[in-house]
Formats: sequence, structure tokens, C-alpha cells
Amino acid sequence: MRWLASGLRFRPGRYPTVGFLIVFPLLLSLGIWQLDRAQQKAALQAAMAERVDDLPLDLSLARGLDAKDRFRQARARGHYVVDRQWLQDNRVHHMQPGYHVYSLFELSGSERAVLVNRGWVPTGTDRRILPALPLPQGEVSLTGRLDRPASVGLALGEVDYRAIGLSVLPYLDVHDLGQAVARDLLPLVLVLDEGQPGALTPDPLPVARMGPDKHLGYAVQWFALALALLMIYVGVNVRRDTEEISR
Repeated sequence: MRWLASGLRFRPGRYPTVGFLIVFPLLLSLGIWQLDRAQQKAALQAAMAERVDDLPLDLSLARGLDAKDRFRQARARGHYVVDRQWLQDNRVHHMQPGYHVYSLFELSGSERAVLVNRGWVPTGTDRRILPALPLPQGEVSLTGRLDRPASVGLALGEVDYRAIGLSVLPYLDVHDLGQAVARDLLPLVLVLDEGQPGALTPDPLPVARMGPDKHLGYAVQWFALALALLMIYVGVNVRRDTEEISR
């Protein structure tokens, strides 16, 4: 490519071009990914706002739950099943690795059960030693919000939910867990309010830790880096046309 008026020619080198063709699309894809994450967080905020004024749902009376019930406040009365607890791995809280603790809770006055997210605990220095997680005995009343288990992105392999006692899981599927333990589980989990019986360290929603604005900011940074790379690539590969000068 030649600009005769300025006496410049665009002469891209092989290796700079290969590097540019690898890095430039990557930077653009990261920016697009952050835009998508911002849209997801905005949708979560809108769904949460819709549930603010709803009356708490009594889970013992609930005949069924669906997506519109996510983030709704709920209450439950019943008892914990002491030999059924699961740890969802790779849950980071304040930059510290740990688990989300899920316990089975049988509802009073109902044949159904609900999975309770009791909160977060650290992994400790030795992952082979699981934390001690005592449960309240007898009938208790709980309050919290309805939600899905934390997403892990790509779920690989099968998970065995049938282990008695405490077990560590890479991800958690409520339907599969209910079938494994032969319980009629509600499709959403109850995330305990702080201070409730059996509650551990509360872990805020992802939308509370990082809202849409931060994702938009990251998207701008990735797109700015892509633009800077394009300008550098063009700049270093534009050379003065010696043939034009000799004329």
C-alpha cells in the first residue's frame, strides 16, 4: 500500500503481522466479553429490584418455584439433615479460597426439602482436612433469599452426590442432587440471612461485588488496548518510500 503524496509505504513484517493477528482479536473478544458480563449484571440487578417489595414466601406452602422466584425473600421451618452436607469448591471471598456450604433441610408440614446455602468457609492450609460444620439440632426457623447455586462456568465430569457426611463438589446441580438423595427438592436454594441458625460467613452476590459499571470500565480498557495495538502496528510498519524519494 502506498501514499504517493507523502512518500510513505505500508510494509508489514511477517512476525509483527502474525503477532498482531493473534493479539488484536483476543483484545477485542475480551472487550466484548466484558460488555456481555455488564449486560448480565444489569439483568440481575433488574431481577433483584423486582423482588424487593414481594412478601417473603413460606417454603412449606410453596407448590413450585420457577425463575421468577429467584432473589425473592423466603422463610422455612423444619430441621437440618445432619449427615447430608456438601462443599462447593473454588468459592473466593475477599481474595481467600474457600467453599460454599450446602445443607439439606426438611420442611415441616411438607414432604419437600430445600437445599440451604449456609455461607462461606475458608479451605484452610491443608485441603485434605475439611472444616468442622456443626448443625443446629431440632426444629428451627430460617429466613433468606432464593437463588441458584454459584455458577462455575464450564462443568466437567460427573459428580457423586450420594456420599454420606461432608463431601467436596466442583459444582452443584439441585435436580441431580435431589435424585441422588431421594428427596423432593425445591429447584432453588435458600441462601441464609446473616445470623440465622446454622449461618456461616455471608458471601455477597456477584452483582454486589462487581456491578455493570466495573465491567463496562474493563471493556473500555480492552478496546483501548486494541486501538493502541492497531496504531502501533500501523506506525511501525509504515516506512518512507525510497523509490519515490529517488525520483
